[in-house]
Amino acid sequence: MHAIENIQGFKVNRLTSDRCSVGVVPAPGAKIVSLVDLRTKREWMWRPPGPLRLWRNQEGAPFGESTFVGADECLPTIEPCTWRGRALPDHGEVWSAEWTLDEDCLSEGVIRTSIQLPCSPFIFGRSVTLNENVVRLDYRLTNTGSEPES
Repeated sequence: MHAIENIQGFKVNRLTSDRCSVGVVPAPGAKIVSLVDLRTKREWMWRPPGPLRLWRNQEGAPFGESTFVGADECLPTIEPCTWRGRALPDHGEVWSAEWTLDEDCLSEGVIRTSIQLPCSPFIFGRSVTLNENVVRLDYRLTNTGSEPES
């Protein structure tokens, strides 16, 4: 089952089975903000003490200024560096950016999000599905450049 919650102005897309639920926020960063065992009510995604706090970081902001909630994608790097003349930020290009949500997939029980990286020639996509107590993440990386990339 799919549902949408609103937390501090952010849409949280949630998949729920009889055994668990997973919540994803397309902005910022298609962050996985919640993974709950519904039998024990345990929240498995770490967050600072207190209520869930979300905010949108600026593109290229240091990861140390993030919400420190849940799971973030780090692509194409973790440390800031320069690669092929591209200045790549701390924790990569996708953790702080707004991803596109494929709303047509929601009725099929799939949270599919994607993003065109702002510096690197890639489109990065992730699909989240839930089957009972198994959360599956499927990834796709497409090189949109004219040259091969490592």
